[in-house]
Amino acid sequence: MSHPSQPNPYGQPPPYGYPSVPPQQPPPQHHPAPGYQAPGYPSAGYPGGYPQYPGGMPPTRTGMPGVVVTARVLLFVAGGLWLLLAMLGVYLMAESSKPYYERPAFGGVSDDLYVVGVVLLCVSLAMGALHITVASMFGRGRTGVRVMAIITAALNTLAAGLAFLSSLTSDESVDGFGVLIQVLWLVTAILTLVFLCVRPAGQWFNRPQF
Repeated sequence: MSHPSQPNPYGQPPPYGYPSVPPQQPPPQHHPAPGYQAPGYPSAGYPGGYPQYPGGMPPTRTGMPGVVVTARVLLFVAGGLWLLLAMLGVYLMAESSKPYYERPAFGGVSDDLYVVGVVLLCVSLAMGALHITVASMFGRGRTGVRVMAIITAALNTLAAGLAFLSSLTSDESVDGFGVLIQVLWLVTAILTLVFLCVRPAGQWFNRPQF
């Protein structure tokens, strides 16, 4: 029993005696490989990714400028000298308890000497602690540390200026060594204040923290 031939969906069958042409198959579909993207379309980035620095290198940390290092050293030195001056206040307090004939260099008034010693001790301890604390914060300090350092240097300059003016207007003679110490004190205090106000100091204290 013969089966009827299937109709050719692409046209009429060829005449008798000619070989039949097999139907053409559609061209195979080429699927792109995973990760391939057609040219001309920009690739979508990942949202929330990390920013890239120029050249692929992270920013380098810069060292502390020379003027800032100098100001820091001067603040440490000034703080140490203020603490030594506090010892003088303790000495004056101890001398005030002695009879007047055992302390001829300070006169006969003991109450005033004791008050001077107490004031000198308190002021010197506060100034010394302030200088050393501010100077120790320069490494990772920000703008607030710079403002505190400028105020500290200004107070030190004011104290040095008052001491120098009092020695000039005093009726008692002041030896040359004492005047030299006061001049050095005043000059270093002014230099500290100037070094903290220049542009490199501002750039250092305003630098980005990593």
